[in-house]
Amino acid sequence: MGGHARRPPHPIAHEAVSAYRHTMVDSDPRRVVTVPDVVGMPFHIGRDVAADVHVALANPDPDGPPIASLAWPGLYYIVRQDPAPGTSLHEWDSVRVDVVKYGD
Repeated sequence: MGGHARRPPHPIAHEAVSAYRHTMVDSDPRRVVTVPDVVGMPFHIGRDVAADVHVALANPDPDGPPIASLAWPGLYYIVRQDPAPGTSLHEWDSVRVDVVKYGD
């Protein structure tokens, strides 16, 4: 037959591809950061504190509007957060917060 014989993969190239696949599947390139305590802060301050450590505040309802739209206009305080302060997250992961309007 006129077919070409298939050569086995080069062992070094095979190891490099395996290592690459392992790295891409098993590790997250983002830094790990510590969640700050933002409960009791006005939303605009808590948002800045969270951003300083590279996490984002978010609405606990993933189908709801962005948390910033719920905390505006007016003065809103953060009354609950998840995950808890001190938890390790990857950079720019979300910290879900509940807010209440000042005076309510």
